[in-house]
Amino acid sequence: MKEIKFRAWDRRRNRMLYPTEICFDHSGKMTVYYGVDVDEKITCDQADVMQFTGLTNKKGREIYEGDIANVDGREDPHLVEFVPKASGGRFQFTHPKKGVWSCFPEPSIEIIGNIYENPELLQS
Repeated sequence: MKEIKFRAWDRRRNRMLYPTEICFDHSGKMTVYYGVDVDEKITCDQADVMQFTGLTNKKGREIYEGDIANVDGREDPHLVEFVPKASGGRFQFTHPKKGVWSCFPEPSIEIIGNIYENPELLQS
């Protein structure tokens, strides 16, 4: 069974968080808790939340939405995206100029960064 995990980019402090808990209130507003203290939290309007794809790259690193990867041994950065309207949803690699590489050749994926800390990687 696929492990369901998330991470969140804290837009206030420009850092990646790995939540310990995600909660929704009665109105659907999300709060991400990322530490052991109840005060270590961030709301959805302060963060971008990304889901774990269930895959790891060739070095064992978990692959999340928003990651930037070289695929199939080529130095040709692609963005990992989730497409909700595609057959109930799917993850895919998207190149800014060349389009979609929708398969996940797991052993040949190399994570080289993410869109928050390394956006320049997609400008090639």
